[in-house]
Amino acid sequence: MVLTPEAIRDRDSPIVLAEVLRAIPKTLPPRKEGAPEQKGFAITLKIHEVLRGNLEAEKIEIPFSAAGYARVWEFKAKPEPGMNVLAYLASGEGNKWHDYGVAGSVVPLNGLDDPEVKTIRKILHFWAIPDSEKQQESLRSGCSDDEPGFRNYCLGVLMKNARQNKGEAKEVRSFLWELFNDSRTPVETVMRCDNFFWNTYRALGWNSTEPRYHILTAAAERYLTEGESARYNSFNHLLTALCRYPQHREETLALLLRTLRSDRDTSKTAAASRIGWLFEQVPATHLEEEFNIKVLTELHRLIASEDDSVAQGAAYGLVHIRDMASVRGLHSDQLQPVLEREAERTNHDHVKRLLNGALRKAAKSESSISDDDRQKLVGSNWQTLVGKKITVVGKATYEKTAEFGVAAEVDGRLLWLPDISSWPGRRPPKEPVLLSGTLTQVFDKAVFRYVEGQPFGEGLPTPEPFSLRNASRRFVLVDSKREILSK
Repeated sequence: MVLTPEAIRDRDSPIVLAEVLRAIPKTLPPRKEGAPEQKGFAITLKIHEVLRGNLEAEKIEIPFSAAGYARVWEFKAKPEPGMNVLAYLASGEGNKWHDYGVAGSVVPLNGLDDPEVKTIRKILHFWAIPDSEKQQESLRSGCSDDEPGFRNYCLGVLMKNARQNKGEAKEVRSFLWELFNDSRTPVETVMRCDNFFWNTYRALGWNSTEPRYHILTAAAERYLTEGESARYNSFNHLLTALCRYPQHREETLALLLRTLRSDRDTSKTAAASRIGWLFEQVPATHLEEEFNIKVLTELHRLIASEDDSVAQGAAYGLVHIRDMASVRGLHSDQLQPVLEREAERTNHDHVKRLLNGALRKAAKSESSISDDDRQKLVGSNWQTLVGKKITVVGKATYEKTAEFGVAAEVDGRLLWLPDISSWPGRRPPKEPVLLSGTLTQVFDKAVFRYVEGQPFGEGLPTPEPFSLRNASRRFVLVDSKREILSK
């Protein structure tokens, strides 16, 4: 669903169901110097129903409706005569009206009974509630509505209120946590809540919290066993999140393989590719080496699949392993033959092009990590390395707080860097960062014991049976050095 913010705020502007009578391609000058020309259409509409506002004309002309992304005339799509649309109108009179000048002001429909129509009717009913207390009740109940579009809209409004009104923030966090942790909550909603908490707790390392892993795993199991619907992007993000927990590699691999055996065809490319994300680039134990062999064995099997989407996903997983190794200057001798063998034996044209492209890229790439530093690289089992000198490759982040300072993300976890006051240019570099120093751990993150029905505290919510001490852990690199690597 595409709803412009302007159209939501302006409660008097017309929203209409209409049919396209004519559409003529049109180009406007760039909005600013150096920007591309604005592409869109001049559209004539026949009004079927005015959902909101005052509009008496039976036909209207919109001088320019912008093309854009997500069902709005992208990829050479265009409004065709006879097509039904939902139009958000900003200003005009008679039969001359302007939309909001952004893509999404005129939305194509699959008929007048399109779910989008049902969504906008519910939204308009919500905004028409005169009593503010009843409107708040409707907003919260809407977050569990059966209609996905309205449910997502209510979640968006609630989250926006929390960002803009700090007085409501704690109450909203409590409500969304209960929704996040509810076994009846759809995957789409779970991931919206997860994104909200990531924005709220990102500087506390939300991506590596234990309760989150178990909640997301349970949501994935519901998706696979109960026939629940979810967009590809939502489930893909869920699988990506689970791969950020190296201590749960075995469970995550089992879940990915169950996904591939399921009837959820739209999720199989993502599941196959994410197997490659579980590969331990610097195995420190025999068990980790055995797990890596298991990962490569599964990818080898899946690349030979007759299902093109599975084969492509497995190829992406193998290329991901190669890309991550390339950054560290690792495994080129071991992975090169694997890529060559898979490219030679595959019958899938896209997979062959993908693997051959990775081989060409590998032939040109050179690691900027010295041989000495490469020998010092360590894996992801940090708890066994506390008190020792380590070298890792990470990604600079924006996670700078007055309390903890600068951090880098390494294999999905935050590593704090108290010896660094800021990144060069005061912005995190896009290139990988080589970090070395002594690994320590401190237990000073704000956490609280979450109990349903009790006041929501400050810091990371941690329900039973998860350890408050473990939840408060931060890994800190002291006496550290950094080097920004070339890509």
